[in-house]
Order: sequence, then C-alpha cells, then structure tokens
Amino acid sequence: MRSASPPGSRSSRCRAIRRPINLIFWLLMVVAMMFPLVTAQVRQAAFHSLWSRRHRAIGVFLTGYMLPWLAFGALFIFVQGELPVDRRASVLIVAILIAAAWQASPSKRRALSRCHRIMPLSPRGWRANWDCLRFGWRIGTACVCACWALMLVCAVSDHGILTMCVATMVAIRDRAVRQN
Repeated sequence: MRSASPPGSRSSRCRAIRRPINLIFWLLMVVAMMFPLVTAQVRQAAFHSLWSRRHRAIGVFLTGYMLPWLAFGALFIFVQGELPVDRRASVLIVAILIAAAWQASPSKRRALSRCHRIMPLSPRGWRANWDCLRFGWRIGTACVCACWALMLVCAVSDHGILTMCVATMVAIRDRAVRQN
C-alpha cells in the first residue's frame, strides 16, 4: 500500500503532473465516445438557430455538454490518483461489476430517457447562447447520470481502445433500443 507522500516529494509532483494529463485523456475519451450519441441534440441546437449563428450554437451547446463531464472526470481522476497502484486490477473488476449492475437497473433506464429531452431555444441574441449552453448542460448532466459506470470502466482501464469501443457500442445500443 502506498504511504502518504510529503508535499514536496517526487511522488507528489508526479501525481500533480499526471492529473492534468489524465483529465485531457478523459476529455478526449468523452469526445470520442459521447459526441456521436448527441448528434440529434446538436442538430436541434443548429436548426433552431439563425443561419448566421449555427456554428456558434453548436459550439456553445457542446461547451455546456462537456462541463458536467469535466466535473465528473476531475472528481474521478482525483479519487483514482489516491488509489494504491497495486490495487488497480481489483478496482477494474469492481468497476465492471458496478457497470453491469447499473446497466440492468431501472434507474439507468430512467436516466437514459432524460438524454432524449428537447427544449425550446431562442433563435438570436444572448438568450440563444444561454439556451444552447443550458440545453448542453441538461443533456450532458443526463448523459453523465446514464453513462457514468461505462466511463468509469474505460477510465480505470487506462482508456484502453478495446474497452472504449465496447462501451461505445453498449451506449449506442442503449440509445437505439427503446427500453420499456
């Protein structure tokens, strides 16, 4: 088990450097896995905006969408950095079991239904930007609630490409298949 490192030690400096890098990998994982799942909402933000501001509407929506994922990722990376290195395999097994239990739960289905919500968007002005940001935040929060367990498995597996592909396929299936 890892002992607590003094604040100025080499180990604590390495962890401090590794956390921002892990957060960048986390955000890249979210972009690769989750952006394809929100194309309908991105289209809504674009088509409910004036032609001259469609690109801005998409950017503001995606910014709002990423904020909940950024917060969740930062929390996870902080907690993961405190885990002993020799326990990572057991943590991965526990994360897979938690994800499997979450996938089968009624709470997951309820959370998934919130990912499909729409909301009216103003077509112009600061209200349009605010509405797109709020819409992105709502969808992002719903997606975090629905897919947190899959993303934990991917992050615990050090963003393994096979794990990410499997998790993405599971998320796409969840969105495509209407659950009763």
